[in-house]
Amino acid sequence: MKITCKKSGINSKRTQQLYGVALFAAVLFFCSLWTAGCAKNTPVAATSQTTVSLPVIKADGTDSVLELAPYFTENQQTLAVDELLPGDGLLALYGADGSIVTADSGDCLLDRQGRVSVKAGEPFLLQGIIVNPPKFITQVAEITKQALGQNQRVMIIYLDGFGFDSYQEAEKLGKIPFMAGLQAEKVATVYPSITPVAFAAMVTGQTPDITGVRARADHQPACSSIFDLALAQGRKTFIVEGDKQIIKLAGEAEFNPDMNGDGSTDDEVFAAALSNMEVDLLLVHFHGIDDACHNSAPHSQEALTVINKTDELVRDLCRMWPGKVIITADHGQHEVDKDGKEGNHGDFRASDLFIPLLTREAG
Repeated sequence: MKITCKKSGINSKRTQQLYGVALFAAVLFFCSLWTAGCAKNTPVAATSQTTVSLPVIKADGTDSVLELAPYFTENQQTLAVDELLPGDGLLALYGADGSIVTADSGDCLLDRQGRVSVKAGEPFLLQGIIVNPPKFITQVAEITKQALGQNQRVMIIYLDGFGFDSYQEAEKLGKIPFMAGLQAEKVATVYPSITPVAFAAMVTGQTPDITGVRARADHQPACSSIFDLALAQGRKTFIVEGDKQIIKLAGEAEFNPDMNGDGSTDDEVFAAALSNMEVDLLLVHFHGIDDACHNSAPHSQEALTVINKTDELVRDLCRMWPGKVIITADHGQHEVDKDGKEGNHGDFRASDLFIPLLTREAG
């Protein structure tokens, strides 16, 4: 195809103006190329801007911080994780995308930006590490699926904000006589350790990178849950919550505001649960412990009082339920530095990430 251009007839003054603009643009273009070339060939020194600190929960459950800068020489790109955490064996690698990968420390390479690759796989950005991790909150879905497969009825009692630290303290002080008699283990929740993210992992058996629920504003899991499974099997399901819906799940649900004005929805949730016992899969979400821990810190007398009352509610529900019972939480809490009178969660620390998982067999 032949392309022809008509003569524009632009006057000489206009032509000169356009020529000047074009010349200026050309100069900027070549300057940018030169700058990029210089930057590409200039080595980047190990500075605070190019290295990171990683939170690490040690095998004994204590919190620590791994400063990467001291381990890297100027030209070093990666280090074996077992050089940074010698002799620590199995690790839970929490990705910034919400994933959790378990791997032996000897199979992991870490770069100065906090990206890790496992067995020479694709590197991903780390959020934190748990050394010698326990099982995870996703076990709730697995236990439920197994029980449903054995034609058992299942009740999940979900104690919002009841961290493993709080469980241990309450047990030591005799505040949970019923739950203390059940089979219990420590498990790790997902990150960020906040309610919708953990709730979605609990009922789907998937980590946040799969569920798509990674923040407080996310409410719709992108994958199926135990409620989808139960309904597909022709089972009846029911969810009892406080005054609002946390995440959207299949099946029937009831939301219970504080009708008697006592400052808690737990009594309303308890009554609603008792009215819906004729189902195959029941989830009961109590929020009182989390509220008390936020208002007065997780180890306060107020929090212990609510934990004690919750133990009684759990006991009474279990006495009425003939099937398998799973009792767990979504996250724990830590004290906020305000004279120890407030609690919060969402950090990568043991008090927020470790939760109890208790079970009671049918009958």
